[in-house]
Amino acid sequence: MSKSSLVATTLPPIAESALRQLGEHLAIARSRRKES
Repeated sequence: MSKSSLVATTLPPIAESALRQLGEHLAIARSRRKES
C-alpha cells in the first residue's frame, strides 16, 4: 500500500482522480458481490 500512496502523490491531479474513482467503483463492486 505504501508504494501506491507514494505514486499517488507524484501523479497529476487527473490521474489521481481517475485512480480514486476506480477504487470507489471496485469498492462498490465488492459490496455488491457480497450482497448477492
